[in-house]
Amino acid sequence: MKFPISTLALSAGVLACAIASISCETTGNPREGGIFWSEKKAQDRLDERQSHLDDVQGQTRKVESNSASTKRKINAY
Repeated sequence: MKFPISTLALSAGVLACAIASISCETTGNPREGGIFWSEKKAQDRLDERQSHLDDVQGQTRKVESNSASTKRKINAY
């Protein structure tokens, strides 16, 4: 059975697109671009960033508390 060249070219193009889409990884980071988006990965990324922010804020409060304590000791002399 003979197929027109345009049909074969279209089939090859569809196959290439299918293979390319299977090999693409989803992302939750809009800076990484891509056409595939994962809401779960995006939420995981946001949760991780929030956890890091909470850690940094906790460290900041601790340093501020130590600083205030040191200032009180200096002023007591």
